[in-house]
Amino acid sequence: MDALKIQETDSFSVGNTIKCYCNKCRNDLNHTVIKSIKEEWKENVFEYGADGYTDYQIIKCTGCDSFTFRESKYHSEYRDIESDGTYELLYPESSANFRDEMNFDDLPYNLETIYRETIICFNKNLKTLCAAGIRSILEGICRDRKIRKGHIEYKEKNGIVKSKYSSNLDGKINGLVENEIITKGQAQALHELRFLGNKAVHELDSPSLKDLSIALEIIEHIIIDIYDLPLKSKKLERRRAKST
Repeated sequence: MDALKIQETDSFSVGNTIKCYCNKCRNDLNHTVIKSIKEEWKENVFEYGADGYTDYQIIKCTGCDSFTFRESKYHSEYRDIESDGTYELLYPESSANFRDEMNFDDLPYNLETIYRETIICFNKNLKTLCAAGIRSILEGICRDRKIRKGHIEYKEKNGIVKSKYSSNLDGKINGLVENEIITKGQAQALHELRFLGNKAVHELDSPSLKDLSIALEIIEHIIIDIYDLPLKSKKLERRRAKST
């Protein structure tokens, strides 16, 4: 194996304009490169080789004059049909896809813990773990509500559609409907979350942040409907009883 060869270039991209997210302005804005050192490398392993570079930059937002440290990276092994091998890292990390945690009034502690960990995974761009967390919340809701199974439809070889009990997550989601905990429409949405979680956990297919954001909105609405709305309804009922 040939030794790693490094070449440094000072002020490589100074003066360039880069568009990236500004945490202070909360928008994609032009930034000017104030300082820059480009580090190039090349490595040969037998008949295979790889090369790349990192351009270490200090950039300044043209909107608010705040500074950010940016690494503009290229790796030849990351090139494929969808990528040219380049990507960036920002310090502090970009909050463009940051999602705030919701505060729930009556969510059990174990479910609240899983929910908060799932939000952390989303904000850290840990997409596969975030999808697994969403699936865990679904499983946790079913366990908390003592739903262990429900009916699912299946097709026999002759094409006849029949129904049977299933203790898998698809059956449990339908069990929530059968026990009047959620509606059929909500169950349809939860099945979509189940598909997303299955692809991430079993097929290692990382979902997009957009899909995960939608999935989190769905699970947050379900949590509100199952746990928070009944509590708020009881509070109103008690207040009404006191006033009469």
